[in-house]
Amino acid sequence: MREEPAMEERPEPIERLGPAVWITGAVMLALGIATSVLMLGEFRSRSYLYLFFYSIPSNAAISVFPHEPVLLFFGKFADPWIAAAVATAGTLVAGWMDHSVFVPVLQLRALQSYRGNRLYRKAIDLYRRSPFLALVLAGFTPLPFFPFKFLSFSDAYPMPRYLAALAVSRFPRYLLLLWVGRVLEIPTWILAVLFLSGLAVYGWRAGPALWRRMQRAVERRRDAPRPRGGGSGTSVARGGSGHRGRPAGGSEDTVSENTTSRTTMSDMRLDIEGMKCDGCATAVRQALEGVEGVERADVSLDEGTAVLVVAGSVSAGTLTAAVEEAGYSASPAA
Repeated sequence: MREEPAMEERPEPIERLGPAVWITGAVMLALGIATSVLMLGEFRSRSYLYLFFYSIPSNAAISVFPHEPVLLFFGKFADPWIAAAVATAGTLVAGWMDHSVFVPVLQLRALQSYRGNRLYRKAIDLYRRSPFLALVLAGFTPLPFFPFKFLSFSDAYPMPRYLAALAVSRFPRYLLLLWVGRVLEIPTWILAVLFLSGLAVYGWRAGPALWRRMQRAVERRRDAPRPRGGGSGTSVARGGSGHRGRPAGGSEDTVSENTTSRTTMSDMRLDIEGMKCDGCATAVRQALEGVEGVERADVSLDEGTAVLVVAGSVSAGTLTAAVEEAGYSASPAA
């Protein structure tokens, strides 16, 4: 039996974030900056209070701070049980902040397209079979923890259970790291190198990816069609507010004149199967609009249809193949 509510019981998409989310996010950012200053100023700090505050940003969902070198360092002089408890307490604060921020963020209607991703649907289905166990295993082992956090937040996993999974997984992990630090007594300069290497690896891997995302966002905004008058329909996912190349209020003669100098456009309608949420409709729209020659795709979740404005050379087979590649079924409407 699954521990979690079914997909239909997850929170409905929201339009905007409340002030509490912004305030919590600002506090998380401030803690990250303060920790950076402390780390650069005095890596040799032996205060449990410092360990507590460092454990907050180092265990946030989006963090550049590795916790392992610091725990190995504390293991050389600190009581492992107390240090593990202090680090776990900081981790629970980070978990509370993460849950408070990222659960609402991942319910934003503007971000729901990720739910239509085939890989996400497979991952969330596996995760839901035993979410608590999945979080515990990922939190204790060297497995990347962020993907499991993302699944937890996107599915609005209850905060008490999420924090309990953090405590159960992180406390023994921290205790093990502290014990290794005590037994091996790794020189501080080596730990400092490990810390800086962790930051460098994160920057090397995340920096280019972030830059590419920013470039794609700029290109999409630049290439996005400008609204040209009244739209139509009540589709869940729309490619624009009006048909491209058809001026608002224009006559049929005007349309003919505009189309004679370029490829003739036509309307096409597809029946879509497999859509269950707004994210699915958005995924189908994006798949269709990714086909060369598709000017616009309006996808209706309620009706299970897609209405497209396409160049005359685009075939129905090409469009259905694009939809199937996205993980859904499509066929020309009768």
